[in-house]
Amino acid sequence: MLHHFAWLRRCGLIAIMALAATASLPAVAGLSAVDREAIEAAFARADANGDGKLSRDEAQRFPEIAARFDELDRDHDGFLSLIEFSVGATPPAR
Repeated sequence: MLHHFAWLRRCGLIAIMALAATASLPAVAGLSAVDREAIEAAFARADANGDGKLSRDEAQRFPEIAARFDELDRDHDGFLSLIEFSVGATPPAR
């Protein structure tokens, strides 16, 4: 399953997955439940205004994410969705 997620990331289809996202990361991400919960908790902490997306300012809480903000913002809406954030918070597949 992890190789499938890596393929989606490489192909830029992560934005399509974001359309199907609800309050939590989908299982297709290939992450363990513990990893998904950790990413969701980090996202929730950074989402200061609780609107379900991270602005550039909110992303500053995570320097690694902030440095790649434009790359991770796949739909170019100026915000990071949970799915977009998770791409940056997940180590690349080997």
